Amino acid sequence: MNDELRALEERNERINIGVVGAHTAGEDIVRQISVMKGVKTGIISDPVLNRVVSIYRSIGLRESQIVITSNERTAEEALKEGKSVASNNMYLAAEVPTVDVIIDAIEPTHSGCTEVGANVELRAVTSRKHVITVNKSVDAMIGPILRKFADASDIVYSGPAGEEIGGLKELYDLVDALGFDVVAAGKGKCTPLNREATPDSLSDKASKLGIEAKILVSYEDGTNSMFEMNEFANATGLKPDIRGMHGPTTTISELPKAFNLKEQGGILQDTGVVDYALGPEFPYTVFLVFTGDKEKLKDYSYFVHDMLGPGPNYAIIKSGRMHTLEIPLSAARAVIYGKPTVAPLKPVAEVITVAKRNIKAGETLDGVGGSTTYGLLEKLEVAREEEALPAGLSEGLKLKKDVSKGDVIRYSDVELDGELTVLQLKKLQDKLFTHN
Repeated sequence: MNDELRALEERNERINIGVVGAHTAGEDIVRQISVMKGVKTGIISDPVLNRVVSIYRSIGLRESQIVITSNERTAEEALKEGKSVASNNMYLAAEVPTVDVIIDAIEPTHSGCTEVGANVELRAVTSRKHVITVNKSVDAMIGPILRKFADASDIVYSGPAGEEIGGLKELYDLVDALGFDVVAAGKGKCTPLNREATPDSLSDKASKLGIEAKILVSYEDGTNSMFEMNEFANATGLKPDIRGMHGPTTTISELPKAFNLKEQGGILQDTGVVDYALGPEFPYTVFLVFTGDKEKLKDYSYFVHDMLGPGPNYAIIKSGRMHTLEIPLSAARAVIYGKPTVAPLKPVAEVITVAKRNIKAGETLDGVGGSTTYGLLEKLEVAREEEALPAGLSEGLKLKKDVSKGDVIRYSDVELDGELTVLQLKKLQDKLFTHN
């Protein structure tokens, strides 16, 4: 693909990318695009225009090269003139013909992320534009139906390279293609697990790290990991072994032993599962535990880098992901080859909403990274049976009854707007995949 991008640059052609969301992820993506060949950021949309303009200035654009507009025709003319567009119209990129691919970089901790992201991605797909979603709550909740729409329009709906889900899919495809059996696939989590984390309790720590408190909370209370493994489960058919997954504290060398069946000294009730591992050895690490031809694997384990285990289980890991830096490669892959980096097949799991503390009737849930709830990954059939509220819907809803700490919050417990786009898509997805 590097050769393809160079060839585009030499012909003075560039893949035109629309980026929706200008917080940390969106800014990093735009900065990376600015130093790459064969790609260009044509439109950035965010409710805060000053933030968008600031990003453009940071990559060296002059005022004369930036057009601020929410109008489709004006934006199209600006792009044809080689300029870049700043807009507070989150749906503009989906409406402008010369935009080739849209990256939804709205982060799950930001207000309205799931509903706005659902509308952005739906409009993009129906406008026959490729979609790269970094919006974990949208992909986890309704990615399968959006992928169906994209397939019907012969366009790509994909998760990103660089993020855990993209790196883990590389390992899964390798092991699966070689005919080995997947025992467990997961991500490492090096930050402590604290289900009671709140923006107030982590404000000082977040300030020192230079990130928003709600983002840090979503990492520490585990919700972010739940979304990521939900995405991967839907892309492979692997399921959580138990509610919330096991998340053992372990080391890289102990992965094959930890992720084994209980009767073989491990923690698993079943194989073919998604999970995560806790410990200081796991920053930016994904892993896959598998089994197969014992003698052949034993021979290779001595000299294959990052392949661990005495058998019958072996682990292979991938670390040092470049995260948001690699995301533009998924956009290029979609346009050049018409292929996703990683995409949902069907829903098999769901991140459900759990009360972080005792919550009184009349209180309003404050969503992912907030002080009222956290998310746990559950098998889809169990989530449906309990009518559990998806964590992607857990913002801005008023409780109709008291809920105790640790209780699952259900659809019937909240005042819910049935006209939400994301909810309508979720209902359609549930019907479509009921018998699959």
